[in-house]
Amino acid sequence: MIAAHPLRGRDRERRALRSALDDARTRGRGSALLVPGDAGLGKTRLLQEALRLARDAGAGTASGLAAPGDEPLPMGLVLQVLVRAAEPTATLPDVREHPDRERWFVEELELLLQERTARRPLLVALDDLQWADRASLGLLRTLVPRLLALPLVWVLAYRPTQAPPALQALVAAARDAGATTLPLAALPSAAVGRIAQDVLGGAPDDRLADTVRRAEGHPFLLLELLRGAREDATPTAAVEASLPARVHAATRARLERQSADARAVADVAAVLGRRFDRGQLASLAAVDDGTLAAAVRELVAADVLTEEPDGGLAFRHDLVCEALLGSMPAAIRRTLEREAVDVRLAAGARPAEVAAALAASAPAGDRAATALLLAAANDLERSDPSTGADLARRGFALADPDDPERAPLAAAAARLLHAAGRAEEGLAFARTALADVLEAEQQAEVLLSIAWMFSVAPDDAVAAGRAALALDGVSPALRARHLAKLVHGLGIAGRSRAAEALRPEAVAAVAAVPGDADAAFGLVAAEAVLDLAAGRIAAQERRIRADLAAHPDDPVRVAIWPHWLADVAAHRGDYAGALRTVDAGREGARAAGQAWMAELWEQRRGRMLLEAGRPADALAALEGLANLDAGSVVRSGPDAMALLALGRAALHAGSAHVTRVTATVARRALDREAPEIRRHAAWLLALQAAAAGDPHAAVGVLAELGPDGDESVLPTMIRDVLDPPQLVRIALAGGDAALARRAVADAEAIAGADPGVAEPAAAVLHARGLLDRDERALAAAAETLRPGQRPLALASVREDRAVLRVRTGAGDDAVALLREALDGYVAAEASWDAARVRGRLRRLGVRAGRGAAPTPTAGWESLTRSEAAVAELVAQGLSNRAVAERLFVSPHTVSTHLRHAFAKLGVRSRVELARLALERAAR
Repeated sequence: MIAAHPLRGRDRERRALRSALDDARTRGRGSALLVPGDAGLGKTRLLQEALRLARDAGAGTASGLAAPGDEPLPMGLVLQVLVRAAEPTATLPDVREHPDRERWFVEELELLLQERTARRPLLVALDDLQWADRASLGLLRTLVPRLLALPLVWVLAYRPTQAPPALQALVAAARDAGATTLPLAALPSAAVGRIAQDVLGGAPDDRLADTVRRAEGHPFLLLELLRGAREDATPTAAVEASLPARVHAATRARLERQSADARAVADVAAVLGRRFDRGQLASLAAVDDGTLAAAVRELVAADVLTEEPDGGLAFRHDLVCEALLGSMPAAIRRTLEREAVDVRLAAGARPAEVAAALAASAPAGDRAATALLLAAANDLERSDPSTGADLARRGFALADPDDPERAPLAAAAARLLHAAGRAEEGLAFARTALADVLEAEQQAEVLLSIAWMFSVAPDDAVAAGRAALALDGVSPALRARHLAKLVHGLGIAGRSRAAEALRPEAVAAVAAVPGDADAAFGLVAAEAVLDLAAGRIAAQERRIRADLAAHPDDPVRVAIWPHWLADVAAHRGDYAGALRTVDAGREGARAAGQAWMAELWEQRRGRMLLEAGRPADALAALEGLANLDAGSVVRSGPDAMALLALGRAALHAGSAHVTRVTATVARRALDREAPEIRRHAAWLLALQAAAAGDPHAAVGVLAELGPDGDESVLPTMIRDVLDPPQLVRIALAGGDAALARRAVADAEAIAGADPGVAEPAAAVLHARGLLDRDERALAAAAETLRPGQRPLALASVREDRAVLRVRTGAGDDAVALLREALDGYVAAEASWDAARVRGRLRRLGVRAGRGAAPTPTAGWESLTRSEAAVAELVAQGLSNRAVAERLFVSPHTVSTHLRHAFAKLGVRSRVELARLALERAAR
């Protein structure tokens, strides 16, 4: 075996690594180094150097390597590397067995890494990320930017020409967060010469110098040629061909110099993949122990294989493995790959771990393969439904007509295509393959499960229901369930008129199957949605409470109805009670490991914080939860609600970055089919346009709703009853009096549907006061809103009264109202609104007074109350987990507050924050 030699020709990269480690050690700062490069350019060698430098600097290290075939393995790379790096003895939810716990898993892992790096810096080196599973890449996309405030250095290597979309998104997110890119290119001639001397023990002669030049600075090819020169007087691969072809030719030529037994074992090893264990190799090679041991020793000595610390084996480089596979006859390769699947399964591999190899190698009619592909598809249902769908479709294609797994494979494929957001493919598959293997009743059962999927877009759920109802031979009970769900789906999608039109048929169908609990629940859910859309909140509450009382132990009802009841409490102005319900629900969901449910509760919490006049806290709760970027897609109603609340919170709190991102996502959401999603997006864009001083653009974006705006231009699901006055103001400023009158009429209809509730009544007075320029109506609106109930809305009414008084010449009275409005905005930490009112005061000649000083944009005084509380506790040395427990918020909210505080204070780490706090205390 050739001894390890110094790293040559990568001085710039080494300096970047040392600088990152020094920042982590002395300043507590993290960093990310991206190492893109084609195969054989030395990425793995550079990562080895990074690990050595980290150990020399006293930092902890963790490393991992993805390999072909890892793609379907959910969280494979993360489980292999990050969990072990964070805390080897930690108990984390098994996302492979319980993928619905993924968000909890992510949150716990982030906290563990934060606590781990509090002891000493950590360097994480991840190689060949182009082969990592999507779930791991998605997690890294979140963690890498988020953890740059910790003394954690990421070194991420990949082949850019083979980067899948999930890796491209990770790279983009890391670069946006300030990552350094270290693209590897060919080595300079000086480094090539020194490497030749390292390997040969002296300068190459004229004959070898020509061979060295043909390597064109490619490290792997150079070493292959030099090894060949040492072992054989005839230069290898000295042919005119492309660089990749010469790399493979040089590798194959060197392997030809090994014994026949070694070559045969190497071929079998290549089929097992980049890494494998000796037992698997022995099973597949089918040679005696002595022959196998001798072959392995020969291959290790020739630097074809390396021995892993855990006793396993690996190819020295994936190009060696690729060269062997490329030279193998296709039929022999497929046969060996299929046998390798059985060997790995016998060794305890999960179906998802062998699924890619099985899908590529299994012949038609292989029943063992179809059963395993079905198991793998089901295994991936939550973590990677798109890959699961592809595996199910492949299994279906392999299955014989009488294969018992054929129908379950078809059902899984249809279901997973919808779960992955590929609904058009899913419905097409259901119309063809699903209809080919299932009776109408079974098809309808599958389509009903799709229609109730939480992750399915509203119109996709509607399409599934209509497809089922178009089938002949569906039983009355199943038809009733579909009709009830279709009414519910139409309502959720924002098609209330169509839902109301279908409602009598659904009611009759459910009544015709008494005792069918599923149909009855579907109808209650459907009618509750229609109550909500019409503003019949009292009727909705009675319906929900009656259903919950009749089924107190039903887990679905117990999980869902408290969300709605929290919204009812908020509608009545009881935000303290609503937030107590939300917090209890969130903690209960976390205790049960239901991370997706905890996420729904957190979305509601953010929206309620906004309505309760705490936009900065709402921004922190929703920003950390949403993890939005310009490429995010809104698919479901909860996504749309969270986007609107986040965008509104960003406007009030003055976050320009979040405003830009939410605008980009909302503009894309306007292309969705579901009217309710389009209304959320259009209303956010209208509010943003009006805030930017362009009411005509605001009216224009609402007009883009077209026929969907006929029912309403405002959201109807989880509506804010105080939106109509904002719409009236925008419509009047944009010259659309008809839209303003319609907004008043809508407000009156909502208030009439639920009389006696303060907020809808205040909305009518506020909207009417704006439309008619009636100051008495505006004053009555302010009186109707109890102090502290909706502080932002109350300040808005006072501001509108002041504007009206200025128009009528009562400037002195206007100043007093503007000061009251300013006090309300300042108390709510609504910096953008406060700045707007200060501008109005300046135009009236007022430059001083209560709240007149603008909020600083930097320094400790610029922090919100929550940001300051978090920063002070972190500066005292508390972990994010401890801060969250102290302040009764979620850890991801703590992380968001901390990131905002870092930006305002101009620090990049907890260490720098602690130093700043000490300096502040000493002054």
